[in-house]
Amino acid sequence: MGIFSKRLRELREEAGLSQKKLSEKTSVSAASIGYYENGEREPGLDIAMEFAKFFGVTLDYLAGLEDCRQNKDMSAQLKIAAEMRGLLRDKRPIIGAGNALIVSEELWLKIADAVEGKCALWQEKWN
Repeated sequence: MGIFSKRLRELREEAGLSQKKLSEKTSVSAASIGYYENGEREPGLDIAMEFAKFFGVTLDYLAGLEDCRQNKDMSAQLKIAAEMRGLLRDKRPIIGAGNALIVSEELWLKIADAVEGKCALWQEKWN
């Protein structure tokens, strides 16, 4: 069994889906999913992309080129943005070079809204 076959099966099972249920949620027939999972066939790029998008992983992960399921840079950015959003929502001072940044409540909320909007765009793109 190839790496794509193994990872596709793992992702489907982790999602709690049968081959038939995955077929109903994608444009891929249950029979084709079975062939892919058994290593009897390889999907074309369009089908591989559909699986990657559906499961929220990269094509590199599905192909076995990477062990990280998501783009490393994007995962790090989402983590930083989430931490920043928490700081902003709690209105805690941000310390930089020994000085606290003090801003008005109105500015805190504008910054928090901007960060949350960007996070939503990133999550939409990668989910």
